[in-house]
Formats: sequence, structure tokens, C-alpha cells
Amino acid sequence: MRYNYVCWGGEHNSYVFETDFSVVYEVKFKKSSYLFRYLAEEINQNVYEFVIDVAFNPNKAKTPFDSKIGFTIAHIFNDFFAKNSNIVSIYICESSDSKQELRMKKFNVWFHKFQDASYLKLDEILIDSKNNRYPISIIIKNTNPHRMAILEAFVNITKLQNQDK
Repeated sequence: MRYNYVCWGGEHNSYVFETDFSVVYEVKFKKSSYLFRYLAEEINQNVYEFVIDVAFNPNKAKTPFDSKIGFTIAHIFNDFFAKNSNIVSIYICESSDSKQELRMKKFNVWFHKFQDASYLKLDEILIDSKNNRYPISIIIKNTNPHRMAILEAFVNITKLQNQDK
């Protein structure tokens, strides 16, 4: 079971759905070609940051557990990739409340539960100057003809980011 969603499109390729608890989620695919700017334009034009936002939560505090959310997000993810199988998706967990590790654990559970083995996912950790850790993932289709260059670039970017820490 999943929620019905609306593809708003727009600048951030937004999808929106509302849960049984009246929580509204916006799932975005934000163009992020700057991340791999030294790779071929053919790759850069397909790079998106994958964002899961709680747009509205009438429950104020914690969002209630809802097993349909993961299935809905997986369906949205598949829908977006169906438009172009060469998409490169970067997932960086929101960190303003220091719960990025928990968000990544939840996302990993969803990914492993709902993916159909047609995706490759590589996880890394970015570390800032205060030694804070930020989980980051890259997700591409196994069939992406540039997968080796993309994955190598991802590892190099995270390694460079962490070198001076």
C-alpha cells in the first residue's frame, strides 16, 4: 500500500503526498550539476539531489510511524528514474537537528526493502571541521553507461572533502 501522490514538477521536480495522519511530504529532485562539474556534460545534466521534506506536520512534534511512507517514496523514486535511466541521485540527510544518522538508517531500510536490484547505491560520510558526520549516498541505475566514472568521482569528492579535517 502506498499513498497517492501528485507530480508537481517545477524547478525541483517535486512530488507531493499526504499521509493518513495529515502530514504532507514533498519529495524533490533538485538539479545539482555542480557536484560533478569536471565530468562530461552528458553526466552533469543528469545529476539531482534527492530531498525528502516534511512540508506540513499538524502533529507538531514527531511524525507518527507510517509504513506507507517508504513505499510511496520508493514509487516516486522509480517514477522519476523511469523518465531517464541515466539519472545520478545524491541523497544528503538533513542535519539541522543532528538526526542525520537516524534519517540515513531509515532511508537505508526503505532502500533495501523496496529496491528491485536495478540500482547501485554507494554510501560515504562527509566530516566537517568540527568532526560532525554527514551521511551521503549516491544512487544510480546498474545500466548507467557512466557508472564507473560516476562512482569514482563520488568517492574522490568525498575523500577530498574529508582530507583537510
